[in-house]
Amino acid sequence: MKTINSTNVHYIRCIKPNEQKKAWEFDTLMVLSQLRACGVLETIRISCAGFPSRWTYVEFADRYHILVPSQDWIRVMSGDTTQESVSGLCNQILTTNIENKEKYQLGNTKIFFKAGMLAHFEKLRSDKLFKSAVMIQKNMRKRFYRKRYLETRASHIQLQGLIRGYMSRKRVREEQERVAATLIQTSIRGYLARKQFAQTVLSVVTIQKSVRGLQARRNYLKLRELSSAVVIQKSWKAYQARSSYQTQRKSAVIIQSAFRRQYAIRELQQLKVEAKSLNKLKEVSYQLENKVIDLTQSLTAKIQDNKKLMEEIANLKALLEQQGQAHETLKTRELEFNEKFDSQNAEHQQEVENLNRELETIKNEYASAGAKIEQLYKEQAELKQEVQRNIEELNKAKDDSLSQQSEARNGSAVLVNSKARNVNKRHSSAVAWNSPNSLDNSNRPVSVIAVSNDEDANIDDINDELFKLLRDSRQLHREIVDGLLKGLKIPPSGIAAI
Repeated sequence: MKTINSTNVHYIRCIKPNEQKKAWEFDTLMVLSQLRACGVLETIRISCAGFPSRWTYVEFADRYHILVPSQDWIRVMSGDTTQESVSGLCNQILTTNIENKEKYQLGNTKIFFKAGMLAHFEKLRSDKLFKSAVMIQKNMRKRFYRKRYLETRASHIQLQGLIRGYMSRKRVREEQERVAATLIQTSIRGYLARKQFAQTVLSVVTIQKSVRGLQARRNYLKLRELSSAVVIQKSWKAYQARSSYQTQRKSAVIIQSAFRRQYAIRELQQLKVEAKSLNKLKEVSYQLENKVIDLTQSLTAKIQDNKKLMEEIANLKALLEQQGQAHETLKTRELEFNEKFDSQNAEHQQEVENLNRELETIKNEYASAGAKIEQLYKEQAELKQEVQRNIEELNKAKDDSLSQQSEARNGSAVLVNSKARNVNKRHSSAVAWNSPNSLDNSNRPVSVIAVSNDEDANIDDINDELFKLLRDSRQLHREIVDGLLKGLKIPPSGIAAI
């Protein structure tokens, strides 16, 4: 009964379940005959021949949107939808999945289907879900087996890394002395470079600070001048607009009064001509009485308007007096602004002189910095000579140790030769120590000469790079100072006053 009450029922057919109307007993033949007699079966047959199934656009799109590509329905299903977007999505679903357009009809709010179409759509939907499930399973299995493969591969790579690490550590032990020397040189050069860079940055920051301060003060002065000029222009333009409006209004009133005077003179002449005829006087007498009444009424209205105009004139005179007072106050303000401007101009000239003095001090600091840089160059040359002497002493010490070790290894020369055949040739000091040439030529060992030549070459290359860096930094320092100090243009006092 709730379902029946919720619909718009035209008529209700009552079907007896059995002759006795007992509960829970159902006579199929009796019910079928009643349905045939009432015409229910014919109604069902007619509805099946037509469009028995009907869905709203939203329901159809919500259930069967997966039958089209995701880029066609993702916007419609995710955000705020409209009737046009939903109907377009439904039309796309129908055209892509049904070739015969007679099996469905599109209404204003619903879609009508022939019998069997919803089963067709359900089959398409189940096939799509099955394919999607297969695709998801495939991807999950791919991810699982790929993860297991990557873990196996990572374990193999880790094992290879351990083996290679052992071999690399063996090689690293042989080069620790060279790395230590390089590290010491790098630390010294880094300290010198950082010190020079810090001094350069400090000088550049000081120059930038002074220049930016000058620019900020100039911008502030320009802003103050602009604001004062805008206030003066605004007051003057308002005064000009009021004066032009008053003159235009006065001229318009004069022109209107002259035009009305001419019009009144013409009417008076016509009235004089018409008054000469007696017949006209009789005809016009009645009209004149009416006109007198109208004129009296208009006269009273004009008198009231005249009073209002007199009041407005008095108000306008008061406004003119206020404007005159405002004009006088503006003149006094203008004089005060001129006095302030002159005082500020004197202060600006004093600031320009102070900046010139600061510029001279900065130039002096730049000269002292150049002297410090030359002193650093001298200290670098001395350090280079000390490093060369240390290298020569190191070579002498290696020569002495080599001569002592060669005497101790004369008895094991055969064993060393057998091992040297199985070892790959390497251009390092270890091969030179174990080679037979080092035992034969005890006075001039090849390994020691090679090491000393490599170290001299490395030191020369490093010194050349250091000289290039110092030369480039000096040129950079010169360009910065030339661009900021020598290229700085300070305006004269006359321009600053403008």
